[in-house]
Amino acid sequence: MADAPTDNTELIAKLKTDATAIKRFQRLLTDGGQLLSGTKLTERIIFDFNKEVSSIPGGKGGTTRISNIESFPILIGSGISMTRASLGPCGVVIPHVHPRATEYFLLVDGEVDFGYMLELGLLGPAVPNPVIEGKLNANQGTVFPQGSIHFQINNSPDCKPANIMVTLGSEDPGTTPIVQMPSGGNATATDPDDVRAILPPQLASVVTTCLARCYPDKA
Repeated sequence: MADAPTDNTELIAKLKTDATAIKRFQRLLTDGGQLLSGTKLTERIIFDFNKEVSSIPGGKGGTTRISNIESFPILIGSGISMTRASLGPCGVVIPHVHPRATEYFLLVDGEVDFGYMLELGLLGPAVPNPVIEGKLNANQGTVFPQGSIHFQINNSPDCKPANIMVTLGSEDPGTTPIVQMPSGGNATATDPDDVRAILPPQLASVVTTCLARCYPDKA
């Protein structure tokens, strides 16, 4: 069982009202004019991506750990946040937008197909926008510009999880799903019809092929 997340609501509210950055660091890192020590200091300056993992939206058997101002208050004022995730075989991160951040997506291992759409006008005012698509292998990365609709699929040929690190250009990036799943929630390899329903046809075919390879009883 994962550890219960720490509630930093009261601390965050106080940090956001501090007049200067150094006042904020004083509140975070000192007590009575002395630098914190031991576990207290460690908890304020080190974020452990191994703790408090939760199920990743859209991934069968996947996990995620998000480092943002809510879980790591020292990020307040930094303009960055980070997520570590493991996306299960044929798992899909459904189309979504980060309204306040550009995303740098790094694949640590595995294989992930991705796609995104920019705002209207890329090919001209009267031309429909294309889906910009690609495939990442281990130690390759891509960028999803702020406000772009984007998604990822773990299409690993060996049906192994894909491990991911994501850096976002905001301490509070936000996530807005573009579609509602027909059955509610997010897509996993256990509900292939739902997965296919929310993807462009060419990528739905990728999921169908992946399911036949990795979960023949589900395809």
